[in-house]
Amino acid sequence: MRRHRVLLLILALLIQIDAPKLAQTGTRIEGVVVHAETGSPLPRVQVVLTRPSSGEATARFVTDVDGKFQFSNIPAGQYEVEAARNGYILQNSRVTIAANRPVTELAFRLVETGVVTGRVRDSRGEPAVKVTVAVMRLTFDGLFGRHLTAVTQDVTDDRGEYRIYGVPPGQYLVRA
Repeated sequence: MRRHRVLLLILALLIQIDAPKLAQTGTRIEGVVVHAETGSPLPRVQVVLTRPSSGEATARFVTDVDGKFQFSNIPAGQYEVEAARNGYILQNSRVTIAANRPVTELAFRLVETGVVTGRVRDSRGEPAVKVTVAVMRLTFDGLFGRHLTAVTQDVTDDRGEYRIYGVPPGQYLVRA
């Protein structure tokens, strides 16, 4: 009988020792992803939770038809939450989770990207094949002043046509 009491006492102590660890789990992160201009919910957005210290994804979630996502049973600590969907600019946010303090109103407003298309012809009006076409942005730096920087590029096909997608909103020059 005494042996059972000792075992129960040890078990009770072990439960008390693990209680702080249990209190740090069960925390959640939830939020919504919407279209930046319309405010309408965006379904099928991949939301990834990462610990910056490890750089590895901790969890992944795809938003539902209402643009909502939720991560449950998250240990306390710092995280990066990233929202990505084709046709939109990737967005991320850094979040600190405290024990038993859920983050419940995280919101991402994704901005649509643009597409630049066209056709390149040579001096005789024939399609220019395998020509590099670059979308350029005017940038400024204190050392060299202003200069053109390629944002993205593509190569023309056999018809001299190109299609450059994923271009963030802004003003650009196109160079072939």
